[in-house]
Amino acid sequence: MRNEGVCLEFFGRHHLRKQPAQPVVVKVLVARVVVLAAILVLTSSCSGSHLVEDVGVDAPLDAGPVDADGSDSTHPNDTGLPSVCSDGACEIDQVVAGGAHSCARFASGRVVCWGSNLHHELGREGIEYSVTPIAIDGLPQIAHLMRGHQHVCGLSVEGELWCWGDGNEPLLQRSSTPTRDWLADLDGVIEVQIGTAHACALLDAGEIRCWGFRNEGQLGDGTREISLEPVAALGLDNVVQLSVGAFFNCARTDAGRLACWGDNSRGQIGDGTGGETSLEADRPAPVFVLDEVQRTSLGGLFACALTTSREVQCWGANERGQLGVGSRELYMASPTPVLLPSSLDLVDVEAGTAHACALARAGHLFCWGDNSSGSLGIGSSSGQVHEPVEVRGIGEVTGIALGYLHTCAIRAGREVWCWGNNDEGQLGDGTLEDRDVPVRALGFE
Repeated sequence: MRNEGVCLEFFGRHHLRKQPAQPVVVKVLVARVVVLAAILVLTSSCSGSHLVEDVGVDAPLDAGPVDADGSDSTHPNDTGLPSVCSDGACEIDQVVAGGAHSCARFASGRVVCWGSNLHHELGREGIEYSVTPIAIDGLPQIAHLMRGHQHVCGLSVEGELWCWGDGNEPLLQRSSTPTRDWLADLDGVIEVQIGTAHACALLDAGEIRCWGFRNEGQLGDGTREISLEPVAALGLDNVVQLSVGAFFNCARTDAGRLACWGDNSRGQIGDGTGGETSLEADRPAPVFVLDEVQRTSLGGLFACALTTSREVQCWGANERGQLGVGSRELYMASPTPVLLPSSLDLVDVEAGTAHACALARAGHLFCWGDNSSGSLGIGSSSGQVHEPVEVRGIGEVTGIALGYLHTCAIRAGREVWCWGNNDEGQLGDGTLEDRDVPVRALGFE
């Protein structure tokens, strides 16, 4: 029988440091006894599921952003903090959100992070957290950031993988400062993501390699055994996007076909089956479930995809309304359209642990699902929201990132606004107060 007491905290990937570090070449998954022990500890040390009850809250649609001091305003007061911009190069290309930290990448390739540093997510020693963004030193020019629960990885413009924080050893390494080649045994890695007890990497050849614990088949090689070395996911080539959930994965090919594999206990594979507690429902090899996919994003036990027809479809667990389909069914085993206005020209969808957001070309942002700590940014901080609600007052949004219980957005390409849980400073507004409406992260002036 499956262990249903799994951690649904932000499972892994999904974000940095300060002091320069000499590149260190490391090996992946070497100590077999230690590896097995660590994996077993990882899968047995979960906390509660953090489920919230539906309290029937009607979210105020006119809720707007607030300043760091709590006052209603579009622009926060001057805090006197030094800017994290460099020589006026303040254009922000990407934001990512982890378990309790956030990071932003500038168009210049510089990276800043804020929030928890308990596992060296900020790439330095000596501090527990930072409530404002910190510039990350010791990195080359970064072209792409990869989110993680307790770590951050970045791909340099030269194609090198740099990581820091806790990569859930033995799945990935652990480093308090930016370190090159966490995956020294794999060539051509362009993306790496971590689930609860497994990891997968996308190679520049369009192939996927996975390793770790696989009793739900999440390694994709057709077996359920532990592999201490990366194995190839069967039947996949020309992959251009990899997404990893708690115990399952999905991959999108250059032809727009989406394949998923692994745990199917909540129908999160999307092939119309699942919802069983036995392992028979799982898919140990990739199954193609959807065509004409432009982008996909996985939450803890659910998945969402943006199609070429600009429609968002979600499937899997729905206990917290994370599918956005208006239904209170506990799960849906097939891709189902999210109840978004048909007039929207959607360009992105992102999934957090149990909430999701969709972004339209005009900068409009809609979110749904678990609203604990105000993670939907709609002016309330309890209950579940089963249909998309627009995040009001933030202005033109150009990028989004969802963490465990917080959300961040790029506004007009030059500011980062965040909302939700803030107990480690992951909103970057200079406080440790939760926010149920967007606030601006400081220092981007």
